Amino acid sequence: TEEEKKIGRDYLNSIGMKANEKFVCLNVRDTRYKEKYFPDHDWSYHNYRNSDIETYVKACNFLANNGYWVFRMGKEVLKPLKSENRRVIDYASSEKRNDFLDIWLIANSEFVISTSSGIDAVKNLYRKPALILNILPIGDLSLCYHNIIYPKNLKKKNEVNYLNCEEYMKHNYYNYHEYLKNDIQVIDLTENEILEAVKETLKRLKNEWKESDKEKYLQKEFIKKYLNWKKENMNKSNLYLNKNFNIHPGFKISLRFLENNSRWIL
Repeated sequence: TEEEKKIGRDYLNSIGMKANEKFVCLNVRDTRYKEKYFPDHDWSYHNYRNSDIETYVKACNFLANNGYWVFRMGKEVLKPLKSENRRVIDYASSEKRNDFLDIWLIANSEFVISTSSGIDAVKNLYRKPALILNILPIGDLSLCYHNIIYPKNLKKKNEVNYLNCEEYMKHNYYNYHEYLKNDIQVIDLTENEILEAVKETLKRLKNEWKESDKEKYLQKEFIKKYLNWKKENMNKSNLYLNKNFNIHPGFKISLRFLENNSRWIL
């Protein structure tokens, strides 16, 4: 409603944001929310899904220096987002944070950077493009949304190379202890990998990204391998096997990820 829109605009005005300026929402999952609201449950099996907010600061500053505001989302967070740039807002730790603005900010953002959690449903509903970082496992990727994906790296203990695409699929675990049991190290993205992924995303969203023939091949090969894996491992009612299922043209595996993992698509 117009009244609700005014509430959102008034918040932006209160932090000094101008009407024509763009903003990005950043959603980085950590342990705090589950620990606070469900304290009697052991959530350690979800550890593979968490990320350190400090590794996102360099990318946030890059966005701010390029004219964007960044709102760090979240109802409860483990650590504050520390940045000297006034355009980087630790909204999750702010007294002005509320449930309405959680929705309104994502709905009106330019795009979303996320590590994949429940609030992503909002960006899906409002058809917002997204950069999904540090995602794991990759067995439930949303190919029908405008998502650019950069997964965590996986590596067998005492081996040099990261797992390739087929090995990723084989070790598609939803429990951190399964990775440990199979001697697989879960390696978070570095701050520089996150920064490069953000730079790539901006170019893609501004239509400044030129896909080479090699990249087109790599993207196509991943989709083929992924859907074949789905067919072999999911039941017949699965969405991905529906003949009417559409893959969003903006769905991509980050080229930075593909380049840094030369063995991933063989």
